[in-house]
Amino acid sequence: MAGASHELRTPLTSVAGAADLLLGGARHDPGTVERLASVIRSQADRMSRLVDDLLKLARMERPGELRRGHVRLDELATEHGREIEHLADGRRISIAAEPVTLLGDPDRLGQILANLTSNALRHTPPGGEIRIAARAEDGSALLSVSDDGEGIRPEDLPHVFTPFWRTDSSRFSGGAGLGLAIVRELAEAHGGSVELESSPGKGTAVIVLLPCSPAVTPAET
Repeated sequence: MAGASHELRTPLTSVAGAADLLLGGARHDPGTVERLASVIRSQADRMSRLVDDLLKLARMERPGELRRGHVRLDELATEHGREIEHLADGRRISIAAEPVTLLGDPDRLGQILANLTSNALRHTPPGGEIRIAARAEDGSALLSVSDDGEGIRPEDLPHVFTPFWRTDSSRFSGGAGLGLAIVRELAEAHGGSVELESSPGKGTAVIVLLPCSPAVTPAET
């Protein structure tokens, strides 16, 4: 709650300040009105995203929220990779997906992909590459997103899954610090785990391992 309150304070202050300027006479200057309206909209969107992320975390405390079914992880990864190509903006999107099926919630698995690729896009410069992979490995279904972006400092690695944790030099600056926390909660809700490998200046790889069972085996090629 303290973290959420801290994150909400800044956009609320910005919205209140813009409203005060409008009420104080700035509304008579069309150019100023446009700028203040833009501030209010962007900060309202920021608060909306934060509330959505908090709700996702809260729902993960109730495993019954998962709607499990047989999911082709390779098809999910391929479809998502193609969907984000329009956001690449000079970055290359590569997909390496081998047939693999697991028992899971396709919407929640899609959220894992969305969070990981959003981070990768934000912190990979034009000309860089973002790699999405899905395959079966050692009895598990493996999903990974890697990039050749700025990477993470060794001293920051133990904290990156902590909700609301950020550092100015971190690849996750600019957000609320909830993206990887949600990924971990979603993976654990599926009975899986998350690993992260990173080196400053060399990029980051996030690997999600999801369990297979006798009823969930790699799809036939």
